[in-house]
Amino acid sequence: MRVAILEDDPVHRDTLSAWLREAGHDVHAFPCGRDFIRSAGRESFDLYLLDWTLPDMTGHDVLRWAREDRGDDVPAIFTTARDAEEDVVAALSVGADDYIVKPMRRFETLSRIEAVMRRARPVAADPVLEVGAYRFDTATKAASCEGEPVALTEKEFDLAVFLFRNLGRLISRGHMLEAVWGRNPNVATRTVDTHISRVRAKLGLRPERGFRLSPTYNYGYRLERLEAPPVAAGDADAAQGGQPPVAAHPEAHAARQQIDELQQELDKASRLLRHDQLTGLLSRRGLEELFDKEAARAARLARPLCLAVLDLDNFKQINDELGHKAGDEALRYCAEAIRRNLRPQDGAGRYGGEEFVIVYPETGLEQAATALDRLRRELADTAFRAGGQDMAITFSGGVTAWQAGESAEAVLERADEAMYRAKRAGKDRVIAVQAPAAVDEIG
Repeated sequence: MRVAILEDDPVHRDTLSAWLREAGHDVHAFPCGRDFIRSAGRESFDLYLLDWTLPDMTGHDVLRWAREDRGDDVPAIFTTARDAEEDVVAALSVGADDYIVKPMRRFETLSRIEAVMRRARPVAADPVLEVGAYRFDTATKAASCEGEPVALTEKEFDLAVFLFRNLGRLISRGHMLEAVWGRNPNVATRTVDTHISRVRAKLGLRPERGFRLSPTYNYGYRLERLEAPPVAAGDADAAQGGQPPVAAHPEAHAARQQIDELQQELDKASRLLRHDQLTGLLSRRGLEELFDKEAARAARLARPLCLAVLDLDNFKQINDELGHKAGDEALRYCAEAIRRNLRPQDGAGRYGGEEFVIVYPETGLEQAATALDRLRRELADTAFRAGGQDMAITFSGGVTAWQAGESAEAVLERADEAMYRAKRAGKDRVIAVQAPAAVDEIG
């Protein structure tokens, strides 16, 4: 099992990590909410263990981000010294699956983790896994489809079983590597793509067989089971006997109408996935698609492209003093200011929490930095009213230029580091980064 631990106390973090590793789990530990969110946004996990009180935000904020912003259903357990009834109720109401009060005891902690996982993702004790026409015997490492044996290597078999046991879940490449090849394997993530291709081909994972194994750019894969409506025997006989086509039957018309309605719902869901529901800006997925499109265009036309990351300053203070409703209003207020400052060709989205990303096509670094600083000044000079009081919203921003052949992750990481430099330099400023050796400060 792959576990993400969020704990700012190094002694507690190391102790809990050691307990879980000795129990056979893969552990990723984070000292602050920002690091946790950044990793959880790029990787998949089987369980979250969250401390309540953190230096940069609360565990409540982190789980709220996971549940509401990402629609993440990964089981979560709070670990905290707070034992008041209202704290327990607050944790459970935001989506926690359990609540462990410190000081934690080893065997009780491990037992409660196992209990949560049994409820969330039950695994049958039977060594044989059967899903549709597919059968996997984990004892003999034998696979078959529709009764016919399928020759899989050991790693292909393990990967196939892992996918079928996580049917419907979006799994990151890193998660697959750890599950199949072990922690910190000396293999590239490209190995996952190669094995996925082989598993798909050998098992015939195609829609006509009721399954789809699809990639998500820069993340991983999802194995889905497709539910197709059965074809009535009468309709099949009529079609073979030269009778009117299926579409002429009232039942077929009703089915077609239902499919159209479902497609409309899917299209709506797809739009929702590409947009942040709180601010109306692009979501993380929408931003990735936009950047990929603009990067391809910039490469084709040899045109400049810049990306900016901005993070609201002291946002935790707004949440703590005025409540989450005021925090949401502040995010919407900032999003509206971003919209006002965008040109028709620009795009912007909420990357997570109080962090936003702006894509500037056809724009050099100096011009992009000037545009971002203009936005910063507008926000800083305009009063935001919440809880009966006026306040200025400021942000720290980092902006960088894309270089041909560079991945989205590399550009985002460089802009993100520039944003952190702005934070360390005193906040409420913009730092532009062309290359690691060239840094310019604005504001």
